[in-house]
Amino acid sequence: MQAKKALLEWNTDEARVSALYRFALSALLASREVSWITGMTAEKFGVKAVSIAFMEKSHLRFRPKVSGAKGLLPRSEALCRETIDSGRTIVVEDLCADHAFASAPSVVNPPHLRFFASAPITFEEEQHRIGALVLVDTRPREFPPASSALLESIASHIVPWLLDPKRGDFRI
Repeated sequence: MQAKKALLEWNTDEARVSALYRFALSALLASREVSWITGMTAEKFGVKAVSIAFMEKSHLRFRPKVSGAKGLLPRSEALCRETIDSGRTIVVEDLCADHAFASAPSVVNPPHLRFFASAPITFEEEQHRIGALVLVDTRPREFPPASSALLESIASHIVPWLLDPKRGDFRI
């Protein structure tokens, strides 16, 4: 039974990673458009940084880089791992006060994050959760349900917009 569950997880993981590479989505992280989307989203929510993150086989690749981060994290250190695995939006208004996150490397070491919110990014054509739209800040903050809904809405438009060869302006 446990072997069957592991095989199912591997197949899901393989399919997700395959979709990332097939459509060169990780390569798009370096694009000017991604920087523009994340900058506009950071301004809208008033947070220190926003990243679009794609979960590859063993690590998380994200852009733009958060101060003190390298743009690549081991999967085990990625705060948004649960968002990608579960498909749920996760909001932690104070990372230091949450036992599940208080000892995370990005909380106890630079950049000393205190706030975290992430919404899944799904490749709709094949229903693979390939990444997350991530908001972070170095101070705790309140994040009402309306903000979560807006974050989810923005995340749902990222992949279709990036894959559209005739894309116009990304609007929030």
